[in-house]
Amino acid sequence: MRLADGRCSIDLTILRYEYPGHQPREPKDWDANWLIISGRVEDDSRSWSFRDPCLTTWEAAELLTFLNRRTFTPGDQIEFTEPNLALAVAHVTDHAIALEITLRAEAAPPEATHDTRWGDGETLTVIMDLANIHEATSEWAVNLASFPVR
Repeated sequence: MRLADGRCSIDLTILRYEYPGHQPREPKDWDANWLIISGRVEDDSRSWSFRDPCLTTWEAAELLTFLNRRTFTPGDQIEFTEPNLALAVAHVTDHAIALEITLRAEAAPPEATHDTRWGDGETLTVIMDLANIHEATSEWAVNLASFPVR
């Protein structure tokens, strides 16, 4: 899934289950449902990538639902069990949305200080046309379909 404007971009891809051979022992077995997420981030002056088990299958589905809505309100936000990724709606017009995407822990840029990496993180703002958001969510839905809740 690509979230991008002319200034920065964040590409997220589900690579695999963290424990591909793990058989669930109960409904929503955490160990069976962690996903390895690959991220590639670029802004005006730098780029970095990360690969980390930072979303569960159900959190990846929640991200899809969050971005696939037809209406957004400034202040709407989504965070996950692992602090690596968070999204918040900063501003909305009839045709566009400003998303604040916060990257922490393993997803933070390599040059991030300890306090940034493990504290507030690095926040990038991406302004996207709503049609492009829905195109990105279509890509995420296809990617997610290969990784059902186990």
